[in-house]
Amino acid sequence: MVTTKGPWASALRAVAVATIVAGGGWMPAATASQEGQRPGSVAEDPTAALFRAYRSGVYAERSQIELTDESGPARRAEYVIRFAAADASAGLPRRLSLELSELNLWIEGDKAIATLRTRPDRYAVFTLPPVALVQALRPFMPSLVLAQLSLLDERSGDRPSLLPELWSPSELEADGIDRTTGFVRLIARSPEGALRVRVDRATGRLRSVSKALSDAATAGPQLGPRAVEISVRPTDAGDPAKWKPNLEGRTRVASLGELQPDTDLLRPGERLPASLFFRDRNVERWGPTDDQGAVLIFFRPDLAGLALPDAEARDRAARAMQSSSEPVVELARLLQPAEGDRYVVRQIALLTYQEHTFRQMDMLENVLSIERAAGQRRSRGVLFAVHDTDLWEMICGSGTSGAVVLDRSHVVRAIVTLDDPQRAANTIRAVLAQIK
Repeated sequence: MVTTKGPWASALRAVAVATIVAGGGWMPAATASQEGQRPGSVAEDPTAALFRAYRSGVYAERSQIELTDESGPARRAEYVIRFAAADASAGLPRRLSLELSELNLWIEGDKAIATLRTRPDRYAVFTLPPVALVQALRPFMPSLVLAQLSLLDERSGDRPSLLPELWSPSELEADGIDRTTGFVRLIARSPEGALRVRVDRATGRLRSVSKALSDAATAGPQLGPRAVEISVRPTDAGDPAKWKPNLEGRTRVASLGELQPDTDLLRPGERLPASLFFRDRNVERWGPTDDQGAVLIFFRPDLAGLALPDAEARDRAARAMQSSSEPVVELARLLQPAEGDRYVVRQIALLTYQEHTFRQMDMLENVLSIERAAGQRRSRGVLFAVHDTDLWEMICGSGTSGAVVLDRSHVVRAIVTLDDPQRAANTIRAVLAQIK
């Protein structure tokens, strides 16, 4: 079945945050005219200062992230994180609350409870393994781009990447003082480009993080968005004892996926179920607009080989996936709307939670691009949905791909198994001609 059952989904397209509360500040050293130092230098190692600010006390922050790539306008989302350090005297472990759009995630020590705002009758409980928090959450949800998770988590080590899904670890260096705001500037440089950070001197915590790929990086395959902008501001932390969700009246389920409402069957003559929806690479929810039809082409890629350490093996896996995807690319090319047509064609990759990373999505978008033969970047990003066997078999039968045709009221008019692209295109065109 091709339903994005993961409530995590909206969380992935953005960066979670951290905030200010009383706790050791971080003041810059005196200026060169006072102490003979370079203006804007800092008296303390910048990374150590960030760790000290983020791993102590009680605080909360609200963060807005903006992701920019080549597929269209920038995507924006807002998220909140609340943190309370462990209190050995009171016997309390570290507590963390994440508000990630549809999903609320509460963590106490290594225990996590997940609830979904749109499904108030269910909750999921799981135990996190004793590894870095970003890594511990990885099996349950795709591409968490949560900069502050590395800073507040002691298991992340003393030199973690602020954006682990987007940026290889590199040293943060002092870069002076922002003369307008008075914030401390930090920078990490690599061949990929520059990661720039601004820190509030009074709290020692982030106020912004920005990342832009260098010209050399954008000339080749991209890892994630072209640019990321994160702004951070404080918000009320409240009482940590009240962060735990109220579970009264809720039924415990076995996984995050089961928090999502059960997906209705996909039947010709009925509207596309509200429980069936799709996401883009930044986990932005997508659906056809009002009074717009759609041809949705589903494809189950084999991504296992793309994670192999050997470059030649990865290349072979990429070529195999490209070859197996040719019918999907060809069908999308054959069905491209002409001027005046009131339908869209979108390709939808069926993935598992672990498979959704920016690198995998970049690979899929390049492989499934109908502009690839002309040497152009894709004009529309590939969508993804979480793989579910029942609905998948309904659409594709025993094959590896299939298409669903929706009319302008989003009623399913046909489900077409993709064996031969030209034959499938002829069938879909005949359906489209009837619903114009």
